[in-house]
Amino acid sequence: MRKYYYKIIGFLLSLSLLTVFILNSCRKLDRTNFRSEKDIVTQFFDLPQNADPRIKAISQIIQRQQQQNHFVVDLVERIGFPVWRKAVILVNNTTTRTTGPDPIDNLILIPFVRGMENSVNAVVLGSTWQNRWARYNT
Repeated sequence: MRKYYYKIIGFLLSLSLLTVFILNSCRKLDRTNFRSEKDIVTQFFDLPQNADPRIKAISQIIQRQQQQNHFVVDLVERIGFPVWRKAVILVNNTTTRTTGPDPIDNLILIPFVRGMENSVNAVVLGSTWQNRWARYNT
C-alpha cells in the first residue's frame, strides 16, 4: 500500500515541477536595452541622404523638440523607430485650399516600426504649406 502512495506522490511532484518549468518558459522576458540614449537618438534621426526636403523639414521639427523635451527614447520604446525611406507624401494639387485657417499643400505619413517586426505600429502625420511651415501629429 505504501508503494502506491509513493507512486502517487512521485507523480504529483513530477507534475508540479513540470508545470513550474512550463510556466516559467512561457513567460515573456523583459527586454533590457543596453543602448545609450545618444545611439537611439542618432538612429532615430538617421535619414537617407536622398530624403525629400519635406521629410527633412518634419525631421528637423521633431529634432528641435527633442532638444527641449527629450522624448525620443520613450517614443522608441513605445512605438519604435521611424522608417524615413518608406514615408509617403500626398500632394494636394487643388487651388481651392490655399487660404483659410488650415491650408495644407503636402501630407507626409511616416511609419514607425518596433524592432525587426514586419508591421507598422504607428504613423506620424506631417504637413507643409507652400514650404513656409511644417508640423506633425502622432
